[in-house]
Amino acid sequence: MARLPPHKQAEAEARFRERETAPYFKDAQAEWAKARERLATVGPLEPALDLEKSWHVLHYLLTGNVGPTAPPADLLLTGEELGGDVGYGPVRLHDASATRAFADFLEGLDAPTLVGRVNIDELQQAGVYGIPMGPSPKAEFQRELQAEAESFLPQLRDYVAAMAEKQNGLLVWLS
Repeated sequence: MARLPPHKQAEAEARFRERETAPYFKDAQAEWAKARERLATVGPLEPALDLEKSWHVLHYLLTGNVGPTAPPADLLLTGEELGGDVGYGPVRLHDASATRAFADFLEGLDAPTLVGRVNIDELQQAGVYGIPMGPSPKAEFQRELQAEAESFLPQLRDYVAAMAEKQNGLLVWLS
């Protein structure tokens, strides 16, 4: 906001004040409050793992589908819904047993196997979110997605394994 010109800043502040009085905003605040109450019973939260925009690519590479499929591979798009939409659906909670099952599933995967599943044409045709677009050649996008898979799979695998070892659940927040 501070970087906006004064007239744009005033417009943005007016839009925000207008939204604050809208019924949907009050409903959203009530949902957020309920979600916070439910999360308070969960206990302290661990530091987050940020998969950036690669969450949907990873889900597709793990499951072969754009939507939820079967556990444990589809953990990134499933779980107990907590509150309303926060960007790409609601926050979702998985218990310790689902976390352990996902950790065991991921343990059996290695980065070269996942990288080998990257096919830019297939990902684009399936409508996977986060696929690079623009004037660059498809081969460049293919390499970019392969690098993401190679980077994020070990991070995801290690993070989920650490949470499973602590007998923690997982909170999935896609925004």
